[in-house]
Amino acid sequence: MKKHNKIVLIFILVIALGIIGILGYSHYKNTHIYNSLAQLIADNDKIELKNVTDFEWDKFFVFAPYSQPDYINETLGFDWSRANPIGLKYDENQLLVFVKNKSVVKDLIFARVDGDFIENDKNEYTHDDAVFIKQKGQYGDSLIWQNNNETGKVTLKQFNTFYLEIPASEIVEETPDMLTVKSETYRIEIFTGERPLLQGYSSSGLDEFEWRYVPKEKITNDGKNIWFYYQQDDKVAMEKCKSLYKPY
Repeated sequence: MKKHNKIVLIFILVIALGIIGILGYSHYKNTHIYNSLAQLIADNDKIELKNVTDFEWDKFFVFAPYSQPDYINETLGFDWSRANPIGLKYDENQLLVFVKNKSVVKDLIFARVDGDFIENDKNEYTHDDAVFIKQKGQYGDSLIWQNNNETGKVTLKQFNTFYLEIPASEIVEETPDMLTVKSETYRIEIFTGERPLLQGYSSSGLDEFEWRYVPKEKITNDGKNIWFYYQQDDKVAMEKCKSLYKPY
């Protein structure tokens, strides 16, 4: 009887050690990924997630604090048993989820102070387009999505307290004194100090022509002058123009 009990105890001990080993390895892997990602963000202005992961995945998801399990499952496109992590119940955290063939291969509670992914308008990325540009944000470094699709490439122009998110269709001109972004219906100018004299200004009073020379709105941010040009009644151009300017 004693021999039997001893065998049972040894068996239980072996199982317990195996479970501890698995959990310990899992913790090590998550810690390793966390540290690698945090270091990549700290050391680089451009972050490509495929360069930090040592496992296969085809989609990357970001979930903001207090995201509900139903929303997480709906966004993932399948039911996930761990869609209610305790760490997501705090403002300071976000949930990062890596998926392969509709199955979660890695999930991570990631502190926003180490890199904030939730300042974007989307939260789902593919393996190749999960590319982000580091900017200053509320909690530390914000990771702003860099769209690498040829049909919709976005260029980011960075400043200390704001940035411009410029579609590839727009014309960008840079000199030592000024950055200009323009299309046929609007223009944005960013400069320090006095604006160089505009050539060709007339005083006809016709907004159809003078919008090109007279700014409709002026903003000062971090010592920079940001001027917006558009026709007074062109609401589409006004909204498009202002949408490019993004303060932190």
